[in-house]
Parts: sequence; C-alpha cells; structure tokens
Amino acid sequence: MSKKITGSKSAIYKKIPSCLAVLTSLSLIYFLWHPSANPNIFIFSYFRLIAIILCLSSAFYFLLSLNFKVLLGINNLIFYSIVFGLALSELFLRLNPAIIPDNQLSLLPFEAGQQLANKRGLFTPSNVVGKGTMFHMRPGVQLPGKPWITIDKNGFYNNVSLGKSVDVVLLGASVLDARAAKINIADMFYASGSSAYSLAQGGPYGPFQFHEAYKKIIINENIFHRYVVILIILPNEFNKIHQYKRVTASGGDYRDLFQVSLTPDIIPSSVSPWTLSIIMKLSTRFPNLVSKFRHAAKQEYAKVKFRDRALKIPVSELFVPEATERWQDLGEALGRIFKDANSRGAKPLVVYYPLTPVLSAPFLEDHKEAKEKLTEYYENTVAQLEASVRNLGGEFLDVTPKIRKAQFEQDLMVAPGEYHLNQSGVKVLFSVIHKKLTEMGLKLN
Repeated sequence: MSKKITGSKSAIYKKIPSCLAVLTSLSLIYFLWHPSANPNIFIFSYFRLIAIILCLSSAFYFLLSLNFKVLLGINNLIFYSIVFGLALSELFLRLNPAIIPDNQLSLLPFEAGQQLANKRGLFTPSNVVGKGTMFHMRPGVQLPGKPWITIDKNGFYNNVSLGKSVDVVLLGASVLDARAAKINIADMFYASGSSAYSLAQGGPYGPFQFHEAYKKIIINENIFHRYVVILIILPNEFNKIHQYKRVTASGGDYRDLFQVSLTPDIIPSSVSPWTLSIIMKLSTRFPNLVSKFRHAAKQEYAKVKFRDRALKIPVSELFVPEATERWQDLGEALGRIFKDANSRGAKPLVVYYPLTPVLSAPFLEDHKEAKEKLTEYYENTVAQLEASVRNLGGEFLDVTPKIRKAQFEQDLMVAPGEYHLNQSGVKVLFSVIHKKLTEMGLKLN
C-alpha cells in the first residue's frame, strides 16, 4: 500500500511542470485577448494572433502530454533546464547590474529599476521634485553610483554653494550638466579664478525650463551675475519645446514631460525575479523587437576615422535630423532669458553644441552624399541660430570646430558614438567657453 501511495505521489509530481505550463499558456491567452492598436485579422494584429495560436497549441500539447510518460519526461527535462538557466541568469544579473542599459531599466521590477536608476543619477519619481513644468533633483539626494556629485539646496549639480553674487550662470541640459565628470564646468571656472553656478540638468529639460530655473533661483533672489551661458543642442531643444508646449496646452505638469509608461508587476515588485520581469515585459515589445532585429540584420555601418582610432556608426544614423523646427518658440524662450539678463546688466552667450552625426561628418570614410547633407544642415542650422541670437542682442559661439579638432586627437565622449562628454571633453568645452567669455570681458577675481 505504501509503495502505491509513494508511486501515486511521484506520478503527480511528474505532472506538475506540465500542469503549470497549461496554466501559463491559458493565462497568456487571457492576457493577449484584447484588440490590437493596428488589427490585421479580426481584432488582432498578425503578431498577436500568432502568439494566441502558439499559446493554444502549447496548452493543447501539455494537456495531451499528461497521458504519456515519455512526453512528461521530455517536458520535465526542459522545465528543469529552463528553471536552472533562469536561476543562473538571475544570479548573473544581480551580481552584474551594470550590464543593463539605462534605457532598459524599466524591464526590471519597478523597485529594482528605481534603485538602479537612483544609483546612476537618473531621474526617478523618488529623486525629482517640481512645480508646473519646472523640475529638479531633490536637494541633497545622494547618488551612490556617482559619489562625486553634490546636489545642492536648489536641486542642481554644484560643488560650491550659491552666494549673493556669481560671475557666470550656466543654463543647459545633460551635456552642460556633465555628470560623468568629477570636475564639472562650474568647478573649472572657480579653478580659473572666477566663479560659476550651474542650472543645467538632463531629462526633458529645455529652453523654457532654462528660463524658469534662471528666473526663480537667480533673478527673483537678486543674485548679482555678469554672464549667462545658454548651451543649445539642436534638434534636441526643438523636441523638448514641442513636448513643453503639448503639456502646457493640456494643463499638465513636469511629470507628463517624462511620459513614464510602466508595465504593471504581476508579482509584487519586492520579490519578483528580475529574469521573469524582463521576459514578461519583453513579450509586450516583441513585435517592435522583431522589427528592430530585421532592421539590424540589414544594417550597414560607416567608418569614422580619427588620428589613432576608428569608430563605426550605423549608416541609418547619418541623416539630417527630422524634427519640427520651432525657431519662433526657441526665440521666445531665449528672449525671456535675455530680457531678464539685461534687466540685471548680465551679458547672454548662446553656445551651439552638435550631435554625433554632425561632429563626425568630416571624418567619415566614403558616404559622400550623407556627408554633404550633414554639412549643409549644420551650416544652415548654425547660421539661423546665430541670426536669432544676434537679433535678440546676444553673443553667439559655435563650439563644433574646437570639439571636432580635439576629438580627432583624443576620446572626448563617455562612450563610442556618444555626444555626452567625459572629463577630457568637459575640459575642452570649458576652455572654448572660457576663452569666449574672456573676449567678452570676463576678468579674474
């Protein structure tokens, strides 16, 4: 009798993996059974319909296999192999979270993704505060992955507190913020014998927010300053202005600028395995992933040749940026900054900083047509921006020639193909800006 009970229990245990597979397949069908955004057959897209058919087939197979020992044995072998593989993957990810790119942290369980984002100094709901469309990091927040960063009382990266006066106010986005640099541009002004205060930061932070921060922290507090440097990256600023206008028109605030879209965690986030979360969330992106994979398989690369190193850039990135060119809105935002600067006797300087394709154009091997189009785009963009700045009564500086020259000699970027600067790159950018300000009358204290 004992042997029969033991044998019966053993048979039940052997069926558990197949039963779980049936339940999983049926759950996925339930999850997938809703209209697609772009239906092809009935209410489903091709991808969704194929996924439903595969899940139905899987459920039928595992139900059928419950009656066959051979199939149960195969199922169990596959099941335990997958479990073992997932356990190893989970361990590897937990020990090496740095391999997960910043833009893929949303695949993790929410709490884990937030913790890693905080360590990397990214914007998360826990470290960002704001009012209206203006936002900044929570004052005093610590970034474990970047311990050299000091977020001051105003929520910006400054290692020297803002007093009653400062020579230079810095306005811009992530390039000027330069969190990869342990010595930032504001620090370099102090080392050169003058002073600077940075109101730069990354995220969906554009020209209208530049002005909001400048007005709130500098103008309204009557901080004496002599120069205002505004670093402009095009077409990035156009895209941010577009989002800013969209949000303000709908009565939204800074949280809408981030456009956070989170996939709900079915298992409580605090105990959810990373690998399971990644698999579940990737499944919702499968059609896009297939499309990207097919595109990548056909991808061609262009070679960028510097003095003693080379870089490969996808040919698909060597295009003239497509963006709604909101020159009038950009002029409006700059005009607000200039008006406030002039009211305090400060001189505005607008700095143009290029993206990777424009920076790399002179060093491209072959791809003559792409090089010519990028060159034309660059020249037209700089000419129009300079004209806008001159009409507003400000000074203009295009840092492209100096950055290109230095980039040919040494690596200036945080990673190949990037446009964000490493410590060497920040030093080059500072030297170009400092030289221009010196020509405008900046004197050492």
